[in-house]
Amino acid sequence: MTCFSSTVSISAPPARVWAVLSQVTQWPGWTPTVESVTPVDGQRGDAPAVGRSYRVVQPKLRPATYTITSLEPGKAFTWEARQPGLRVIAGHRVEAEGDGSRVILTLAFEGWLAPLVWPLVRRIACDYLEQEARSLKARVESAGT
Repeated sequence: MTCFSSTVSISAPPARVWAVLSQVTQWPGWTPTVESVTPVDGQRGDAPAVGRSYRVVQPKLRPATYTITSLEPGKAFTWEARQPGLRVIAGHRVEAEGDGSRVILTLAFEGWLAPLVWPLVRRIACDYLEQEARSLKARVESAGT
C-alpha cells in the first residue's frame, strides 16, 4: 500500500468543521482541487452514508466514482474508488484539539497497479491533499468570523 496524509489544525469546533467536510457535493465551492461531486444513481441529499457513491471530477485526473465505505457521524468517513487492479482509499477525520479541531486527510493506493500508478500521480495527489487541508481550514475559519 502507498499512503500519504495531511493534517491541519483549525480554529473551530469539530461540529463546524464536520458540517463543511461532510457536505461533499459542496467541495467545489471551497477547494480548487475538485471541479464537481455528483451523487450517483439519482441519490438525493448531501448527508454521507455508507454505500452512497459520488462521481468526483478533479483537474488533471480522470473522473472517478467514490463510494463511502465507513462512517463515524460527526467524526470521520472513508470513501473508495475502484478500477481493475487499483483501489484508491481517501480518509477524512475530524478530531477535537484544544478549543479547535484537527483534520487528518489520508490517501492510499492498493492493488497490483498501485506501484505503477503511484509514481505517476504522487506529486499531484500529495499537492491536492495539502491544498484541500488548507482550503478546508480557510473555509471553516472564514465562516466563523
